[in-house]
Amino acid sequence: TRSGVFEYENALTISMIEELKEKGHLEEAVLPLEDALADYDKLFVKAEYKKKIDNGNPLPTDAFIQDISDLDKMYRVYNAEGDFFALYQFDKETGKMKPKKIFPITE
Repeated sequence: TRSGVFEYENALTISMIEELKEKGHLEEAVLPLEDALADYDKLFVKAEYKKKIDNGNPLPTDAFIQDISDLDKMYRVYNAEGDFFALYQFDKETGKMKPKKIFPITE
């Protein structure tokens, strides 16, 4: 049984998570956000759109290094530095890729 990238075989019970917490190893139970969203294809923004992506603006479909194969899909979007930044999806009204969820970049 699975849901997206999550498989039953890798699931932890609450008692297992509590034990990891008590031992100071809770971070071992947490997947990176990018891994949890691995079912979404990646798009990388061209360098000339750095300011727009950094400000979370909608982007034209040609703002990405790759061609967008399916305008009905949601994509993981990476900024000009290659950092995972947001989930974007095509907006038919504006004809642009629009952010659906922006994630803070942590160093």
